[in-house]
Amino acid sequence: MADRVKELTKQMDDVRMSLPVKKRSYLPLSPTTEARPLRVKGEPRLDVEKISIVVNHYPVTFERNFPQTLYHYDAVIENVEIISSDPTAAAAAKKRKDAQVLKAAKEGREMAGLPDRMLPIIWKEFETQCQATLRAMTPFDGKKNVYTARRLELSNGDAFTATFDMDDPDDPDKRRRFRVTIKLVATVATNSVIEFLGSGLERGKQVVQPQDVIQGLDVALRHPPSMHFISCNRSFFNPFPQNRHPLDSMLELLHGHYQSLCLGSENTATLNIDLATKAFYKQTPLAEFARSVLKLHKDDSLDLVCWDDRTIDVVSEALRGKLIKYGTGRCNQKGVYEKYHQFTANGLILRSAENYEFNMTDEKGITRSINIVQYMQKFKNTTIRFPKWPVVHIGNKNMTNYVPLELCMIITQPYRGKMEPKLTSAMIKGAAIEPVARFKAIDQARKGSKFETSAVMSEFGMSIGQTPIVIRDASVIPPPTVKTLASNGAEVNARMTFKEGKWNFKDSGNEPSKKFLQAATLPKWMILDCDGILNDEIIAENFVKKLIELGESLGMKGFRTPGKPRPKIKCYTEATFHPGKIVGTDNKLKRINRAFEIIKGMHYELVIVVLPSDGKDYAFIKAEADVVFGILTACIKSSNVRDMNNQKIGNYLLKLNSKLSGTNFSIQQLNELYFRERTMILGADVTHPSPNSMAPSIAAVTASFNMSCMGYSMHIQPQKSRQELIKNMGDILQKQLTKFFETNRAYPTRILMFRDGVSEGYFDEVKAEEYAQMRDVCELTSEKFGIPKIKITFVIVKKRHHTRFQPTNATDGVGKFYNIPPGTVVDTKIVHPSEREFFLNSHVGIQGTSKPTRYHVIHDDTNFTMGDLQKITYYLCYAFVRCTQPVSYPAATYYARLAAYRPRHLLEREGENADLVDLAEKLTIHPDLAKRYPMFFV
Repeated sequence: MADRVKELTKQMDDVRMSLPVKKRSYLPLSPTTEARPLRVKGEPRLDVEKISIVVNHYPVTFERNFPQTLYHYDAVIENVEIISSDPTAAAAAKKRKDAQVLKAAKEGREMAGLPDRMLPIIWKEFETQCQATLRAMTPFDGKKNVYTARRLELSNGDAFTATFDMDDPDDPDKRRRFRVTIKLVATVATNSVIEFLGSGLERGKQVVQPQDVIQGLDVALRHPPSMHFISCNRSFFNPFPQNRHPLDSMLELLHGHYQSLCLGSENTATLNIDLATKAFYKQTPLAEFARSVLKLHKDDSLDLVCWDDRTIDVVSEALRGKLIKYGTGRCNQKGVYEKYHQFTANGLILRSAENYEFNMTDEKGITRSINIVQYMQKFKNTTIRFPKWPVVHIGNKNMTNYVPLELCMIITQPYRGKMEPKLTSAMIKGAAIEPVARFKAIDQARKGSKFETSAVMSEFGMSIGQTPIVIRDASVIPPPTVKTLASNGAEVNARMTFKEGKWNFKDSGNEPSKKFLQAATLPKWMILDCDGILNDEIIAENFVKKLIELGESLGMKGFRTPGKPRPKIKCYTEATFHPGKIVGTDNKLKRINRAFEIIKGMHYELVIVVLPSDGKDYAFIKAEADVVFGILTACIKSSNVRDMNNQKIGNYLLKLNSKLSGTNFSIQQLNELYFRERTMILGADVTHPSPNSMAPSIAAVTASFNMSCMGYSMHIQPQKSRQELIKNMGDILQKQLTKFFETNRAYPTRILMFRDGVSEGYFDEVKAEEYAQMRDVCELTSEKFGIPKIKITFVIVKKRHHTRFQPTNATDGVGKFYNIPPGTVVDTKIVHPSEREFFLNSHVGIQGTSKPTRYHVIHDDTNFTMGDLQKITYYLCYAFVRCTQPVSYPAATYYARLAAYRPRHLLEREGENADLVDLAEKLTIHPDLAKRYPMFFV
């Protein structure tokens, strides 16, 4: 172990280097019209351990030639026409375009613009051809924004239009004429950044993030890596083979990096650089792609006689929208053609290259019928070897552009669909990189971007430091005190490992095992096997035996029924529920529904459900049990039943006891928090459908209702697709306040809200909408019942950021990869003094590099010190009832995410056009279940 620590320390020394000179840093936050609450300089700190950590932020220096003004230009890039030496072809192309414009006008829509992938290529050609006019570096954001460090001297004042010809970026057989128009839309004074960097050091100083300057500088900073890597959204990917890792026959994982300009404290701007991974399609022959989709052998025929409407539709669905290229000209022995033409694929048609014919008029005006094989041979000098294969529809959907399948190839491009669980798992594994390797790769990305030789960086007066920022005084909050029961029924403290924050009901040595603090008694229960694994008597007996023995050792009762050796076990495939063999998913789900009808009629209140290992049927089962029948369910995968051990069954019992309204353990510090002031903890999240779906989003709010802050109730509701804000937060809070009063015979005196799922651009809207509604409800409640004002602290929880930490010394790390320890807090250097904000790493990193959670306070009536708020937040990460170690964010937020996840089957079934009112009724939890077992959702 000592040798391993020495080795890691040496590797960290290579990555770490010395402290950089203090410059400037920033984390991109939302535009704001109101200053954030201030952190008081020098406020009391916790009595905590201090460690030194490296942060993946590099200092950005503003040099002497840093421009006082940035000039923001709007760029419009238009396709004018196809240039052809053949007047007939040119006239035909113009006629087609005019027809498309006319059709779009009749339909009341604009013509589709150029694909985003073309714009940087056209812009680069514009810069080359108009260099004498521009005479300045013009970094382009890839869409329409251009920033310069000095005003362009344009012939038409602050606007300029150029029309020029160039080779078609997609088709080497064509030349196109493009028109680029640039127009000055804003001048941005950069002194606002300097002022912001030096502000917030005095109490009461009002500061606002200079987002307009940040955006311009970010565009300039993105220019150097865009010259060396594949640009994709805000990330850059390395195309070299060593950075490609296969996922399956069609997909590969590309490694790259993300970067963003940030403003922090101590007059330091930083560039946050982190690793990025994304699934890409491999460059693959389309024939191979089609066989993969249809699960065919590589030698299976693709002749038209082997296809039907269904198989054509299956491949077309998988192919639609993908970028492909097709080759023409002579083909060498390696299968490479002389020319390649790039288009978007629309799918296949049930016609072959030899039987699809069309009319062509020659130069003499004679019209003849010709098939695709003949056309390719005569006009493209391309021999078709498989004339019986289907053809591919490419380009404009409204035009009949077809090419032989054998000529086509899927090109390297981002994968945008929903991944199968196996691929998702492979992606996560491929992205999990330990801290030392991660920080080394980050530094390689910085070097590969070549900032130091960039003309844009020089003209904009910026330079990037060679070493990442080091924070010498990061805090580590000690773990809380966890209360359980001893075997004699006395309340005792669980044994805690300080560095990892873990504890267990099973103590080491000769000490007896601990019990649940309040163990539940099972109601009438049974097991429903939806996999068939319990047909194996040995597996069934082992599962039931361990479940009962460990459950009883933890203090739970009601497992055994007098005179019966084990509970009733039923499988929905048995004749009791439905005779015959299962055929198809619909029939399978009907049988599950029938099973619950029978279970309800037999007055069972708890059903332990064994699911297939892939988790299928979970969402349907929850929808039936939660909404239709009001039966409490606790699911377990068949793979866990097969490989049952004490740890797995113990984790399952943590969940089961909580569902049954038991209390597994309590956090002493949270009890003290409640007794100082009655406190309600809220968690909220909004989950959205997959990128290609317009199905409704689901909002979920959970709220604590007892003094231990361990019991939670939940509310879920559908809302418009991708709507970020929870519009009726006031109504939801009123219901949760009622639940709190029913339990405690009093209302809370303060509310602590942890809101997940908010992008930075919505911070102010969340405060104006959600917080405002909560405030109004609290004021009305106080007035109505004559109680003191209910105070609110509203915290945004963000996991979607790119800041990472690494211990400077390996001895400070924990776990297999020596990650930063749980409880590590950072609120300096990379956090601006004006922002009431901090980073907290609360969990143990099992694989890869631990990702801290970012917390941003948008309102605080309670006037917590930063130290107190950090401590409370950390302790709430221990309150998640399903494990005996801290999770990555507060339990309330975790529960909100779990609650929002449950109704996905109903959303899939209802589709994108679901009526929200009708859907809300279908999502309403059965009143018997919600009242008796409020934590049914954990």
